[in-house]
Amino acid sequence: ILSISYPTLPEEISLITADGIAGRNELTLLARSMPILAKRRVSYAGEPILLLCGPDERDLLDLAAAIEIRYAEEAPLSFANPTDDQAVLSREVIRGDVERVLSQAFQVIEGDYSTSASEHAPSDAHGAVVHLVDGRYMVDVPTQWPYHVRNTVSAALGVPAERVVVRATAMSAHKDTRIWFPSLVAVHCALLTQASSKTVKLVLQREEAARLTPRRAPSRVHVKSGLDKDGLPTAQDIRIQLDGGAFPLFADELMERTILAAGGIYRGDNVRIRATVLETSVPPMDALLG
Repeated sequence: ILSISYPTLPEEISLITADGIAGRNELTLLARSMPILAKRRVSYAGEPILLLCGPDERDLLDLAAAIEIRYAEEAPLSFANPTDDQAVLSREVIRGDVERVLSQAFQVIEGDYSTSASEHAPSDAHGAVVHLVDGRYMVDVPTQWPYHVRNTVSAALGVPAERVVVRATAMSAHKDTRIWFPSLVAVHCALLTQASSKTVKLVLQREEAARLTPRRAPSRVHVKSGLDKDGLPTAQDIRIQLDGGAFPLFADELMERTILAAGGIYRGDNVRIRATVLETSVPPMDALLG
C-alpha cells in the first residue's frame, strides 16, 4: 500500500485505518495471527484496509467510491507453483524401511490426487451488531466461539474483557464456517462503535461472504504404494501439500487431520508421510467439516 487518500468527511462519518486501532491490530488463533486491518501490505484480494460508518448507507457507498488507494504490485504466492519459502509448517512421519520395501515390492502403484476449496452457501448472513450499554460493548454475532470474539474485540479496542459482552445469535447449518471469521466481522463492527459512540451494524453481502469467508483448504497428494502378490500394501510413500491461504491460522489442525487420515484404513508397517502447509495469496483457508 503506497498511499490512501479520501475526501473531507462529514462530521457524522467515522473512518478507521490500522493506525486508528487503539489496541492490537491482530486476530490471534492459537500461535498464529493475522491483521485486523491491512497496514502496509495486502496479502489477498478483498483483505480489509479501512472501515467507514455513518447514518446513511448510500452516503457511505459514495464516499467509499471516492477513496483512492495506490498499490505497488507484487507477484502473488501460488499454490500451483510454490516456492520453498511459502512453507509455514512441514512434518514428516516415518515407520519402518519404506525405500527397501518399495524396492522389493511385487508391484508399485503411483497416483496424484487433488481437492479444491470447498464451496459453502449458508442461508444466513455474516454480520454483527455492536452497541454501547453503560460503558460495555454488547456484541451480537453468529459465532461458534463467543469467547474468541470477546478476546479479539477487547484486545483491539484496548478495553478489559469484562467490558465486552458477546451474545451468539442463531445460525443455520454452519459446517464449521463460524469459528474465527465472526471474530473478524465483530471486531470491525466494534471498532466503528468505539469511534462513533453509536450502534453499528455491519453485514457482508452474499457475494462478499462467498469470496472471503474461509473454505476447506485445497490439497495435492501423491501416493506411491508397494503391493505384494496378493495385492496387499507393503509400503506407502505419501507427499501432501495443503493451501493454507494468506494467513494459515489453522495450519496445525490441517496438518494433524491430514496426516492422521493419509494412510487410509490399512495397517502400515512401512509408511512415510511428508506434509506441508503453504502460504498463498488467497483468503485464509480452514479445516472445515469433511
